[in-house]
Amino acid sequence: MAGEISEMKACIVVGSSGQIANWIINALEKLNIAVIKISRSIVDSEIQISAYENYDNMLSVVTNAYGSSLLISSIYYCPGVISLSPIDASTPLAWNNEFSVNLIGAYNCYRAIAEVTRMTKQASKLIFLGSTACISKPPMLSSYSVSKAALESLVTSINNEPPSHIRASCARIGTCKTSFSGSIETENVILEEDIVNFVHYIENSRLLVLPDLVSIRPIRYNLPN
Repeated sequence: MAGEISEMKACIVVGSSGQIANWIINALEKLNIAVIKISRSIVDSEIQISAYENYDNMLSVVTNAYGSSLLISSIYYCPGVISLSPIDASTPLAWNNEFSVNLIGAYNCYRAIAEVTRMTKQASKLIFLGSTACISKPPMLSSYSVSKAALESLVTSINNEPPSHIRASCARIGTCKTSFSGSIETENVILEEDIVNFVHYIENSRLLVLPDLVSIRPIRYNLPN
């Protein structure tokens, strides 16, 4: 890695074009944390990635991000693919597409970070966006539910193995008030302020005590400035 690492704290947000990712980015920036955005859309990112499921591609963009000389404390993996279909009417292509992004891309992200930090052992928290669908198993969302359940298992496996300078956590998120969900209710729906509270929790947690799983429920209160 060229140059000395700055003391300025930074985070990487992979899949930065989504609405939840934008909430995460806004929360980080309000904490005066620099954000390196990686997305398939060059409009929404500083670093463009063509395929999350391609390891060489992921390694290249992660190497680029860590080459910024900033002190990267956290990486948020936000990409997600979802399709609506019962299992008996689904297609292998749809399942492959969801697993490629939701699970293989997540694995590639961790594997690339482990490779890039192998020598420096720069401590980093790796946060994956999961879903309550893996336990509620809603009909028509079988491929999504299974991929998110597998993502939780991936996190447990990462934390059971070296390198110890990286710790992973899966955020099991319920229904969010996003343009995708179309939810108009707010009582039991995750809003932006709940994601802000989650980001505060992650950024203020010590690496070695970061839990494997964090369930995000509506947790609304005023945070200190």
